[in-house]
Amino acid sequence: MSTLVFSAAAAAIGVLGFVWSSARRPVSLGRAIELRQTGASEPSVRSEERLLGRSRSMLGTRLAREVTDLVESRGVADTPTWRWLTTTVTLCGTSLEDVAVRSFSLAIAGAVVPLVGWVVLSGLADVSVVVAFGCGTLGCAVGAVAPLISLHRQGAAARRHARAAVGCFVDLVVLALAGGAGIEGSLLEAAHVADDWVFDRIARTLVRARDAGAPPWVALGELGRTMDVPDLVELAATVGLAGSEGARVQRALAARAVSLRRRELADAERNANAVTERLFLPSILLVAGFLLFVGYPAWTRILGGLS
Repeated sequence: MSTLVFSAAAAAIGVLGFVWSSARRPVSLGRAIELRQTGASEPSVRSEERLLGRSRSMLGTRLAREVTDLVESRGVADTPTWRWLTTTVTLCGTSLEDVAVRSFSLAIAGAVVPLVGWVVLSGLADVSVVVAFGCGTLGCAVGAVAPLISLHRQGAAARRHARAAVGCFVDLVVLALAGGAGIEGSLLEAAHVADDWVFDRIARTLVRARDAGAPPWVALGELGRTMDVPDLVELAATVGLAGSEGARVQRALAARAVSLRRRELADAERNANAVTERLFLPSILLVAGFLLFVGYPAWTRILGGLS
């Protein structure tokens, strides 16, 4: 029994170490350039941690390649689920490698931890191995799906933020056009006003399009499709009319900014109403509990007097 307990503890330590190393984030490119220029050292880029990061990257690349090959071989690359996954990964600033590593790590942890617990507790209580394997299977499934659920929540929040940021961007473009700037200059000026991540992506996209000699509305449309933000695609189509057909874009953009603001207000009101409806049942239960707490002594006295 002591051998089994020691083996289970060693397996648990190995799984926790693997999950910890997989969860570590590599140093960003900007941070690496800053450290390179200043000549400073960062504790997170030591040789052993670079080795862990390299191993994590290799594992993530291998898993992502296997998943991509499987998706392409099954012909599901054009399905809404796969398109949602790719666009959400791009929108959240992560990668398929990170999602694959997290899913794989949590699946292993969810499968091994119940088995380790069964081995440890087998000497203290009579627990069936079927229960342990069932819990391990359930833990494996939950661990594999948990990163996707987290990614879904992050993607929904990022899309809401992106829609609000696009509305602000349209307002800034209208102000720049009213000041006499051209359409391309207005887009660049509006994109460099804020340091938000949405504005930063728009600015980098516009700068790359300018350097490549491509129309900015084409780049904006591609960015909107990549991020799955329809408002940005519609903005690119409106700006494209001004660039290709000479339409009066200022009035059209002003109308679109008004519609975006109205939709944001409607979304905020709908979310507030949803929160109010969710709080209705807890409020009723709270009032019922309070009435029961207050009325119980009187009720017991009445029943005692009758008896």
